[in-house]
Amino acid sequence: MAETSLKVIFDAPAKDLWKVLSDFGGVAKYNPIVTKVVTEGTGVGSKRICTVQSPDQNSFDIDEILEDQDDNKMSNVIKIVKAPPPFAGMVVKSQISELEQNKSQVEWFLNFHPGEMPETDAKNILQGIFGQIGDSLKEYLKNGGVS
Repeated sequence: MAETSLKVIFDAPAKDLWKVLSDFGGVAKYNPIVTKVVTEGTGVGSKRICTVQSPDQNSFDIDEILEDQDDNKMSNVIKIVKAPPPFAGMVVKSQISELEQNKSQVEWFLNFHPGEMPETDAKNILQGIFGQIGDSLKEYLKNGGVS
């Protein structure tokens, strides 16, 4: 199992950032590569299937489970059950922190299996994807939570 992490700083209060990231079914609102989301259940144990459009215009599904969510700590853990490498089996922990008034940070901790891919390449791909998610999330919040 390999791991990497990424921190992104936002010009928004932590509670506003958490409101968006804690909405398990709302990922398509701020993640432009997610074209469709189907959820089953609510809260911890709920599942979602995200249809993703890759940059090469291929489309695939990612099946995920919400393994943990703590509103007080503003953190959650999502396990990717089914997806192409390096995503299959990946566990993503999101942790939001208040930095100062109207500034917050999300840190993503990623545990993954690179499969046949060199670990460094997989880390670079994941860093890039989560960096793009962070940029899109910043834009979403800047627009008042409207995509």
